[in-house]
Amino acid sequence: MWSLLLTPLCLITVFLLLEAPMAEVFVYVVYKQNSTCTDFRALSACLGPPVPREGLRGYLIEAAPANACHPIGGPPAGGNSSAAFIALISRYDCPLGVKILHAQQAGYQAAIVHNVNSEKLVTMVTNVEEIRQKVGIPSVFTGESASKQLRRVMGSEKGIHVTLVVPEHYHNPCWDNAKLSIGDTARHYWDLQFGYCSKRMISLFIQEFGIAIGMIVCTLLVVGCMRWCRKSQKITVSTFKTGDKYVTCVICMAEYEEGDQLKILPCSHVYHGTCIDSWLLIQPQRKTCPICKQQVTVAR
Repeated sequence: MWSLLLTPLCLITVFLLLEAPMAEVFVYVVYKQNSTCTDFRALSACLGPPVPREGLRGYLIEAAPANACHPIGGPPAGGNSSAAFIALISRYDCPLGVKILHAQQAGYQAAIVHNVNSEKLVTMVTNVEEIRQKVGIPSVFTGESASKQLRRVMGSEKGIHVTLVVPEHYHNPCWDNAKLSIGDTARHYWDLQFGYCSKRMISLFIQEFGIAIGMIVCTLLVVGCMRWCRKSQKITVSTFKTGDKYVTCVICMAEYEEGDQLKILPCSHVYHGTCIDSWLLIQPQRKTCPICKQQVTVAR
């Protein structure tokens, strides 16, 4: 039933959104300042080439305009022509694929897109075939706090080197098939999202219904215990037959005879019905067994 509910939701996400939350497959944005290395988590995009296995190091330059929804200025001219440059771009205002394409067209070798007013990470995708075919640089998505820290460092230094680090045993399922058609991309992304959605919903199901089941079990245990307690405190009635183990009523000191009505207290002591009724009646408050003094609850 859960699968039937998830299918249309995840499918709509694939075809209507240009970005969406996905499973945690991290690369790291690392920079060094004052002999201290700092790193931030980032998600690799599902368009353009993957971040190289050996990582990618370059000068970080903030895009102008910052959202890169229009063509942006290129890296600084002169210097070492072999140096790589990475564009820092803010989210929103236009599709993510357009932002990355503008960074590529300006001469950047990679792009870091950051969230705005959120630390949430999303995997960047596109269902626009033209953009998907044109994007040829790797890109990652990171949170707002990472962008603020990187901007502070850029403001205090002439140039900041950052490295996109690929952890050992890193595997991004976006690149299981190097070249996918737009239909394949949507289907492949659907497979990734469905797996994530299913695991997430199963986890939520266990959390929510696990608590409910636990409460039901506890309630049943309490009810069962209460019933057992009431049953164990109940006075039962029996008719004496020859051969029964009961012999004498300690209240009237008479022996039991065939057909006598007896009452058995919760403590298992036995008396004539009329004898124990009279005994309990003359006890105004705390009613107890004549022999063991165990409290007896009388039904009202």
